[in-house]
Amino acid sequence: SGGGSALLECAIDDAVTLTELQSLHRALVGSGASILNINLVRKHLSAVKGGRLALAAAAASEHVTLAINDVSTPGAEWVASAPSLPGEPELARCLHTLDARGLWPAVPERLRERLRAGQLPSVSKADYHTPHTAIDVANNDMARRCLTRALRHAGVHVVRDVEPAIAPFADDCSWQAAAQVMVAQLERLRRRWPGRRTAVIAGGELSVPLPSNPGTGGRNLQFALGLARWIRGRPITALSCGTDGIDGNSPAAGAVVCGTTMARARAGGLDVHDALRRFDAFPLLHALGDAVITGPTGTNVRDLRVLVHAD
Repeated sequence: SGGGSALLECAIDDAVTLTELQSLHRALVGSGASILNINLVRKHLSAVKGGRLALAAAAASEHVTLAINDVSTPGAEWVASAPSLPGEPELARCLHTLDARGLWPAVPERLRERLRAGQLPSVSKADYHTPHTAIDVANNDMARRCLTRALRHAGVHVVRDVEPAIAPFADDCSWQAAAQVMVAQLERLRRRWPGRRTAVIAGGELSVPLPSNPGTGGRNLQFALGLARWIRGRPITALSCGTDGIDGNSPAAGAVVCGTTMARARAGGLDVHDALRRFDAFPLLHALGDAVITGPTGTNVRDLRVLVHAD
């Protein structure tokens, strides 16, 4: 399930310390890379990820993987960096991610040259001969369907076929671009169905590169606060939350913002632009009463976002 990459780990070299692994994971998560590329790097540096746990259990007569899927691709091949399911070798993509995101200093020294030399290849499906079955028991598509039913029950008109237009903004995309696209989609729906409450929904985990000393927040809080600037003074309400109940380093799952958020912040002497610049969205949204605090849910099928137009 989500979080498995951090909670189940063993370096491919026994001399690598826990402190080095923690530094690597911290740098990966804060780099702005997509979760797929983050997990790809993890797979190459791990003794259990990328199918290596499956190879350790090769003597079994059968393998069964049950996954609570927190990644964008269908199936369990990327969940928790796939300890039980080998994929295809992608060393070049791994090296490109490390280059493009400036992550080489975070790679433990004992592994850098071995990785560059191709001495830490990923496990191939060709190496995996045990019969195996992988089943998604929960995923983001299921969560979006539940959200759609709840909205429709509340009398909101949700058009499912807008999702292909939203989908490209689910991963490896800035929160600013996602906000712009979702507002534009909602406006098109409103013009097509005037007088009806309309909504667009999306899932996935947006890219939020962090500064060296970020404040308290997460990608959902950052998206929600940034979106508040786009919908200022308009009859739009938006929710952005993590299904695990925890957004970044904050105690919130996310936030609900609306067309009055900016005015309420200004009236309270709160600087939205400064909070966004410092990635410190939680204190401001919490002060406004817009933060959503559920506590940990015990599961994770990625984030949910919904924009609702009132008229």
